[in-house]
Amino acid sequence: MLPFASLVCFFAVFAQVCAWGPRHSGHGPPGHYGGRHKHGASFTPDHILRVTYQNISIGCQTRMSVVINGNLYGPTLRLKPGRRSWIRVYNDMKEHNTTIHWHGLSQRMAPFSDGTPSASQWPIPPERFFDYEVYPLLSESGTYFYHSHVGFQAMTAAGPLIIRDNTKPPYSYDEERIVFLTDYFNKTDSTIEKGLIGTPFTWSGETNAVLINGVGVSIGEKAGVGNCKLPVINVEPGKTYRMRFVGATALSLVQMGIVDHDNFTIIAADGGYTKPHTEKFMQLSSGQRFDAIFKAKSLEELNGTTDYLIQLETKDRPKVYQGYGVLRYSKAKPQISKVPASPPLALSNETYNWAEYALEPLKPNRFPKASEVTRHITIDSRQLATQTTIWQINGLQWNETSSPYPGDKPYLINIFENGPAAIPNYTAAINNNGWDPTTLTWPAKMGEVLEIVWQNTGSLVNNNGGVDFHPFHAHGGHFWDIGSGNGTYNATENEEKLKNYNPVRRDTTNLYRYGEKTSSGSDAGWRAWRIRVEDAGVWMIHCHILQHMVMGMQSVWVMGDYQDITGIPFVDVAGYLEFGGNATGNATSAPTVIHFFDDDEERNDRTSVDSEGTFQRRCHLWDRLCLCKLSRPPIRTHADRPQLALFITGRAVYNVYFHPLRHYPGPRLWAASRLPWNLVNLKGNLAFRIRDLHEKYGPVVRIAPDELSYTSSAAWKKIYGQRSPEFSKCFDGRGIAGPSVSNPAVRNGGIVTADQEPHARLRKAVLPAFSERALREQEEILQLYANKLMDQLRASSQSGAPQDLVKWFSLTAFDIISDLAFGQAAGCLDDASQPWLQVLGARAQGIVRYQFAIHYGLEGLLERLAPKAQKLALKKHRELTAGKVKRRLQQTETKKDFMSYILENRQADLSNADLVRMASAFIVAGSGTASTALSGIAYFLCSNPEKYLKLTREIRSAFGKDSDITMASTGELRYLKAVIEEGLRIYPPSPSTLPRFVPGAGEEIEGKWVPAGTAVGVHQLSAAHSSLNWARASEFIPERWLEGEEAFKTDDKSASQPFSFGPRNCIGKSMAYAELRIVLAKLFWNFDLELVGNSNDWVEQQKVYLIWQKVPLMLKCHKMR
Repeated sequence: MLPFASLVCFFAVFAQVCAWGPRHSGHGPPGHYGGRHKHGASFTPDHILRVTYQNISIGCQTRMSVVINGNLYGPTLRLKPGRRSWIRVYNDMKEHNTTIHWHGLSQRMAPFSDGTPSASQWPIPPERFFDYEVYPLLSESGTYFYHSHVGFQAMTAAGPLIIRDNTKPPYSYDEERIVFLTDYFNKTDSTIEKGLIGTPFTWSGETNAVLINGVGVSIGEKAGVGNCKLPVINVEPGKTYRMRFVGATALSLVQMGIVDHDNFTIIAADGGYTKPHTEKFMQLSSGQRFDAIFKAKSLEELNGTTDYLIQLETKDRPKVYQGYGVLRYSKAKPQISKVPASPPLALSNETYNWAEYALEPLKPNRFPKASEVTRHITIDSRQLATQTTIWQINGLQWNETSSPYPGDKPYLINIFENGPAAIPNYTAAINNNGWDPTTLTWPAKMGEVLEIVWQNTGSLVNNNGGVDFHPFHAHGGHFWDIGSGNGTYNATENEEKLKNYNPVRRDTTNLYRYGEKTSSGSDAGWRAWRIRVEDAGVWMIHCHILQHMVMGMQSVWVMGDYQDITGIPFVDVAGYLEFGGNATGNATSAPTVIHFFDDDEERNDRTSVDSEGTFQRRCHLWDRLCLCKLSRPPIRTHADRPQLALFITGRAVYNVYFHPLRHYPGPRLWAASRLPWNLVNLKGNLAFRIRDLHEKYGPVVRIAPDELSYTSSAAWKKIYGQRSPEFSKCFDGRGIAGPSVSNPAVRNGGIVTADQEPHARLRKAVLPAFSERALREQEEILQLYANKLMDQLRASSQSGAPQDLVKWFSLTAFDIISDLAFGQAAGCLDDASQPWLQVLGARAQGIVRYQFAIHYGLEGLLERLAPKAQKLALKKHRELTAGKVKRRLQQTETKKDFMSYILENRQADLSNADLVRMASAFIVAGSGTASTALSGIAYFLCSNPEKYLKLTREIRSAFGKDSDITMASTGELRYLKAVIEEGLRIYPPSPSTLPRFVPGAGEEIEGKWVPAGTAVGVHQLSAAHSSLNWARASEFIPERWLEGEEAFKTDDKSASQPFSFGPRNCIGKSMAYAELRIVLAKLFWNFDLELVGNSNDWVEQQKVYLIWQKVPLMLKCHKMR
């Protein structure tokens, strides 16, 4: 093993070599150091939000309000995870600041885009705009919302934010509906704010209405009169809906039920999938989101009724608001237009029991046990009177202003401007109930596991002991909610509840009240969280009731030290450090912004992900050197070379010592960089090197910074067999696909490369061609070319000259698959110079070169340097395939080839281009697999005279004449079948890995948690040769596949999967077995074979470029018949 100093020197030298190469191509995760960019006329944001202050109509009322894009209910934004989106926010107001907060998204590594004015971002001044860089992680697929974070604006300046699923959702549904709940107050924002912070204190009053998607009826108004309309949710009979509930209320805790519908199955909370849990009604506080599966009634169940009342009630407030809406089936004529005289549903008054200790994560989520907790913080929330009435947590309040003036400087700006001196005193905070008395902020160290207990404490205002509920919300990442209860928190009692309960990760949960009053200063309820401090930054934790926020119920947390938060300086952050600085723009001046993620927006955060699929932000110095992200800093001059050298060296150190995969065994040099993997792969030795690594390190080996290799049958089942969420294929240079699949349209048109849904569509289309009926009807094609092979061998071997069986098997396999695919002969056995075969060998080597090039941004150079003959061969292959498909579509006869079955069952969305790509896949896969398997089996039989003799005896005693050798009869030959299985094991046609990406929030493989985005796969050759799976693994022993062989009873036969495993396994598996049986039976019935020349070490002479690069297999063929 190289000493560390050598490793550093190696990468420093490598950096000098790479310094003048092209910039990283963008096929890893997003990187820092995007540099300063002018967002001028040529820049087009993905979304535009315009914030205005205007008179809007809400049902029967009008009100001056801050709204987005002219509506109370802002536009629904749908973003892709693993991709950056630019969202431009215009502040078109003349007298108010604004921001936008992306509620629930972590916003890691985009430090000035969280939208919190007094914590991390200057507000957007009047008549200026700001470009938010939003990068949802792969693990953040779910339901969120966005809203202003200034004063009381969020009541009306808000909208839904949906992060699309990056794989097929784990739950099935037909359609989705968004249920966006907001409060309505008759008073204007400024009136409410002035009353809350003024002297004397003036309460806002209770909500005047709860709105569904911006529609509702205020108290005292009559639905059905004028503009007073009940909100309507439209559904269709019999359909299943994913209801995305968003609690965007200012104050209210809302319960929502539907008459004669009590089937809400919760599947997600605050953006994270949960195990299914059913409730009769929904309950949301401000800031919370829940997704629920809702089954609409069938036509028979409706029995003519089309409208059902939706009942809304506010809870745990001095006054209860009851509102209504309508669930309407199939946009029918309204049956309900008025509010009922009395509520039809009896909703619960015990809010604190709803779904408590009931929601568990769908996948394990690294829940920190009590033994991992490093610090306990108890925080009491209480109301008291000073000059006005305020809310405090542990005696501290934090206020902000919505005026057009700067207000308090965001604390993150303080840190950038004042350096380490601005970091709160950790020791002083511990001695002061968690917050530093100098900076008034709450510090936490990276790596800590905090247990925070929120206590609901009786009011000190006039010593009346009043209590309220508080939906506490955390910015910057999710926490584990470990429960709630009455009175004072008892850790021992709560741990008992957690023994058989795995908490979900949340960003907003309720500190309930269990009564209206308690003794002044006494505890009357608690809520507990656990937080892994992994995300450096300045983050807010606050009550999400807007009135309480205005009254000071907010806290600013500084997570990490100065180096963790700022690292090495960004290119230039000056524009972010001033109120109205040049990071904002206006009508005459474009903003100058930093791209905190680099310019390729299509990449996924694959390598720098922790167990929840989130960025691993331990925030050591290495993180800020871009070590968690694969892009390097731009190199423009010779002076920049040391920067690159430091970057690459540092990244190597991070990969070895700090990466989430650092505990997995494997060579350190391979863990430091993918360069060793690439160099060995270019030489054609990767398959053998990985096999040797597994023999040294065991069944799981880290073969690259972001890739794990496995050998067990359990890994086959997990990685390739799991359907939901599916482990997606790798198309970034690790897999078997070439550069064209980076285009989704091309990728999804091929059955081998297609994503999950298009693959299912294409597979369904071709399945009839591989049915048992089709196999029987296609036997004549197998017989035709097997017999032609025998004729050619008889003719060619008459002189006694050795024959190259690799060539003959390739010609045969190609003729068979061509006739099966197109109903047209390729003529290879008649003329070996056919152009079809010229492309197949070069294709695999071309993909290996592409695998190397893509990691170093050399795809363009590779394209220019590719041999002209290779390009012409590929073009010829495409032209020949397209031509044969075209001729086949013009044929009218009913020959039973693949195309006949596909066309019989052709789906409407299956295009001719799809057929061409399918045919091309059949040709490449069908010919290569069969010829490789036949060559390997022939070699190993001829190298093992005892096995050879045993097989020939079985075949020659079973058949009296050649015509007796059929698909059915060869299926009865036990030893032949064992020979084929053993040949496919010891010489698998595809000896490499078919890598997959770990989906969603990560998965458990081989009993260990693997972060989302990690490349994983079973290495075929290693699994087939592992002494952990097989007795005498390196020997060719067909008997291991026969029943009753005691010496091999411990063999893990499921570890051999030559045709892959799961829903993407080889669709032509049965056809391939039939072809192997018929050709081998005829070969050994007609001939005796003898190895000659240097073919005695035939396997050792070969390289592997994804597939075996077979050398001639020279044998003498002695005619027996």
